[in-house]
Amino acid sequence: MKKINQIITPFLHVPASGGVRTIRILGESGASFDVELFDGSGNYYDFTDKTWGVKETKSIGNVLEDNFNLDVTFAAGGDESYTAIFYVYSDTQFSKELSEVPVYTLKMKRIADTTVTIDLVSVTNTANYVALPTETYTAPPLTTGLTHISKAFSWNLVAVAGSFTAPGRWRTSSLKNIFTTTASKAASGNVVQVVSTQGIGIGDTVSGTPIVGTPKVTAIDELSLAVTLDADQIIAATDTLLFTSQDSWKALEAQGGTVAIESYDYNISVADPALCTVRVVLACSSIGETDYTMTLDIDELLTIA
Repeated sequence: MKKINQIITPFLHVPASGGVRTIRILGESGASFDVELFDGSGNYYDFTDKTWGVKETKSIGNVLEDNFNLDVTFAAGGDESYTAIFYVYSDTQFSKELSEVPVYTLKMKRIADTTVTIDLVSVTNTANYVALPTETYTAPPLTTGLTHISKAFSWNLVAVAGSFTAPGRWRTSSLKNIFTTTASKAASGNVVQVVSTQGIGIGDTVSGTPIVGTPKVTAIDELSLAVTLDADQIIAATDTLLFTSQDSWKALEAQGGTVAIESYDYNISVADPALCTVRVVLACSSIGETDYTMTLDIDELLTIA
C-alpha cells in the first residue's frame, strides 16, 4: 500500500491580488490520487487549462514520484472560500496524521486587503497647522491571514509669533472596524446567510444598499454562516453588507490584532526655522478581511519656542 504523507499549503490565505500558488503533495513513489478544487460561489478549477468555471472538473490519475506539485491560479477579488478534496486510489492511503479515510479535505480563503484609516482630531488652534489630513494605508494579508502595517504620518507646523504649538503626546482614542462581506443567498426576514462571519460580532450595526434602518446583529451561527438581525430585511444574493463593530478594541484583541503608536517626534528645520515637522509612527496588526478606522487624539499640547 502506497502512502501520501503530507499535503503542504503555505498559503491557506490568498491575498486579494490573487496569483499562482502551489500545493505540494509528498509521499511514496507510485501513490495515486484525484483532486477537485472549487470556490464558495460554485466554480471549479480546471487544472489543465488553469481556469475557473461552473463545469465540475477534477484532476485525475495523479501519480507521485516522491512529490507532486499542483499549481493553482487564483483570480483577484474580495473574500472567497476554497475547498480542495483529495481522493486516493485503492492502492494508496493517507498517513494517519492527514486522514484515516480515503478522502482529505483542505480549506483555503482569499482575503481582501486591510485598509487602515487614520482620522486626526484637530486641536483648537488649527491656524498653527498647515494641515491635519485623514490618512489611509492598505496592505494585503500575510500567508497566515494576519496583516501588519507600520506607517509613518508626518505633518508640517508653521510658526506663529515665533513659536509652534505642537502635539505634546498622541493617543489612540477610538477604533472602529468595518467588516465587508456578501450575502450567499437571498433573504426575506431577519436571518441572512453570508460568505464569511469571521469579522462579525454580536451588536454590530449592518449597513449597505439593501439595508433599511440600522439593524444590529443578535446572533451568529458560524457553522451555517447565518447572521440574525433585530429587524427584517429584504436582501438579494451577492448583495454587499457592511458590519460595523460597536466594541472594536475588544474585537481586534480577540482576533489577535494590536494597535500601537510606535514613536512620536518633532523636528525644527535648520534651513527654515519657521517650519517644524511632526512625525507619528503607527503599527497595526489585524485580520486581513477587516478594515479599521482609528482616531488619533492629541493628549496634550506642547509649545516650542
